[in-house]
Amino acid sequence: MAIFLDDGWGSVQDRQDCYATAQAVRNDLGSARFTVNDEKSVWEPTQVLNWLGTTWNSILGTLKIVDRRITKTLNTIDHIINKIVWFQQEVWLLLQVKLFQLVLWLVISV
Repeated sequence: MAIFLDDGWGSVQDRQDCYATAQAVRNDLGSARFTVNDEKSVWEPTQVLNWLGTTWNSILGTLKIVDRRITKTLNTIDHIINKIVWFQQEVWLLLQVKLFQLVLWLVISV
């Protein structure tokens, strides 16, 4: 059994054990007074499962990052790059102003 905060999944050998394990987990959660989100919960046996932004496919033996997570990651990288470019532009502008001030000071002080 793997559990991440309020999310988890289990793996067993056959369909009947899966039903029994799922029922036991559901009962244990209820006994511990956890609130189960039935709309998001998958209590039936499945060989393809979306969990924490990853599609686990035990038929093909693959893991795939879901598209929304890839898009979110790319958007975050783009945002960081834009911040770096903005910062570089601000620093360059500041350096130009300081250089102009230095040249002006040199001209005035002569």
